[in-house]
Amino acid sequence: MIAKGGFTYRRFEVLEVVSAGQSQSSGDFILGVPEGRYPEFDQATPRDWQSWQTMLREILTTDDQKRLGDELGRGLTAATQFGLLPVSDHAELIEMQPTFEGDGRKRFWVRRY
Repeated sequence: MIAKGGFTYRRFEVLEVVSAGQSQSSGDFILGVPEGRYPEFDQATPRDWQSWQTMLREILTTDDQKRLGDELGRGLTAATQFGLLPVSDHAELIEMQPTFEGDGRKRFWVRRY
C-alpha cells in the first residue's frame, strides 16, 4: 500500500478460473482511491482473501469493471478474482498518467499479460 497525495494505492492481480481449482492471471492493476472514501481500503491491516473480493466488488462500479475488462482484453465475470499483490513496487508507476480514471475519482493503471 502506498498513501500519497490524498490517495491510497494498492496493486491487484486479476485471476480467471480456468478449471476446477485452477486460476490464470490475465493481468494486474493499481487502484488509487481518494483517502477516506473507503476507510477499509485505507487500512494497512491485512485482510483475508474473501474480504478483498467483497470490498473490491463494492468499490468497483459496473463502469469501472467494464473499463478494466476492456483494458485487460477480457470481460470480468462474477468468477473473476482479485489477488492483492503485497508489494509496494508501484511508486514510479503512480507518477505516470493513469490508464483511465473511473467513477468517484478512482485511478487505474492496468497491465495486460
